[in-house]
Amino acid sequence: MSPGRKLKIVLDEILNNTISYGYDDEREQEIRIEVEPIADGIILTIRDAANAFNPLERETPDTDLSIDDRSPGGLGLHLVKNMVDDVRYARVDETNVLSLTLHFDRQTNEADTSGSSSAD
Repeated sequence: MSPGRKLKIVLDEILNNTISYGYDDEREQEIRIEVEPIADGIILTIRDAANAFNPLERETPDTDLSIDDRSPGGLGLHLVKNMVDDVRYARVDETNVLSLTLHFDRQTNEADTSGSSSAD
């Protein structure tokens, strides 16, 4: 899967959960997204003032169970945790701070940026 596709899925899942479940009211809220480039990828940091929620404390869903036997929720976070290389959470001054590190596969990056292959 391309790094761009991973990033889209990760952001979609985290932001959807924050907007859908994180707030107790209908007021306009701010969610900050910071992208820090690193040598072989990015660190994505999402900050919000939603209710405290540490996704690392969420129990891993049993994906071997049938849908009928499984508790609802948690699959999206499970997917995110498996798509990124590192996840860190902190609650700082009434703010959730979630940092996700994605290391890009060099072969994928080269193929994505070259646009063509050459024959020698």
